[in-house]
Amino acid sequence: MLSRAITWDRAVDEYSALVEPGFDVQSTLTALQAGQLAREAQVVIELVRVREFVSREDALVAGARAAGTLTDGQYDTLTATIEDRRVFERTYVPDLPADSSGLFEEFQRGDLYRSLARGEDALLRAGAGRAGRPSRRTPGARPPTGPSSATCSCAPAPPRTPRRAAGPSPTTS
Repeated sequence: MLSRAITWDRAVDEYSALVEPGFDVQSTLTALQAGQLAREAQVVIELVRVREFVSREDALVAGARAAGTLTDGQYDTLTATIEDRRVFERTYVPDLPADSSGLFEEFQRGDLYRSLARGEDALLRAGAGRAGRPSRRTPGARPPTGPSSATCSCAPAPPRTPRRAAGPSPTTS
């Protein structure tokens, strides 16, 4: 990437091709098992995938900042990654044990999670041409981190149809 031996798009595609099969194998093997422990293992695997989606968002936004913009295809990849993270989170967080669910709800009320959600929302509104531009901040304000660091306050983007999340659907035991 840095030596420009491969394109940004190819780096993202090859990374995804490397990581996704591992999640698929783990999910499939866990889904073949029965019982509460297997279900909890499935939830953990899928929530690790949620963390992976946040890492991908961050990498895509870093690329956008470096380029100053995103192509339509890159923007589609970014918005699909945001939507996938949200779908997986909505699907698997409710299946956490009560104590873990409470901790996650506490995390959702915190500044870090709200910053992530605001940054993602701004990216979804920004459109491909504006997603790579730095946000306008109040002078002296602490610089943002993560996906929100490459956002701006922009007009809403046209509505899009959410992509269906990959992987097996949740099962009950």
